[in-house]
Amino acid sequence: MIRRIAAATAALGLVAAGAIALAPTASASGTSTTKGTTTVTLTDAALGALGPLSPSAVSPATLGAGATGVEAAFPITKAKDGRISHSGGLRFTKGKITLKLTNYVIDTTTGKLTARVNINGFSLIRIPLFDVALKAPAAGCDASADLTLTRTGSVALRILFGTPNLTGAPIGSACVDLP
Repeated sequence: MIRRIAAATAALGLVAAGAIALAPTASASGTSTTKGTTTVTLTDAALGALGPLSPSAVSPATLGAGATGVEAAFPITKAKDGRISHSGGLRFTKGKITLKLTNYVIDTTTGKLTARVNINGFSLIRIPLFDVALKAPAAGCDASADLTLTRTGSVALRILFGTPNLTGAPIGSACVDLP
């Protein structure tokens, strides 16, 4: 198990090293907000592909039944210069391994959603978790997007939990609601 965690950490570090360089810096002239919510409606296919890895919420995020399926809601802590930061996240556990993906940042300029990785209580790195494809805003949303799993996210799940290769798998639709 320790070898799997070490291998996952090394693989995530190598893939993420290039992605971190893509993140733009925020300018002082942008507008910001500290309220709002991003709600992701998870696809049935995504939930099925995860099998026994049923996600649970990392507070203050919530996870439960919504109007159109399973929904995860993440409080927005900051929105500035095309970057939307969130608190909370999701947890996946199988046996003695717990993976927490938290503090999501949507970068609309790179089309990526990144997450902070924590394995068994050890905070590791930030990885590009989802590709974000912006689309016309749905009713009640300031912005909407489809989310697909990145290669990095797929590698993490495969190494840690033995899931199949889910690179490019549709995960869900996001609705960003700013005040």
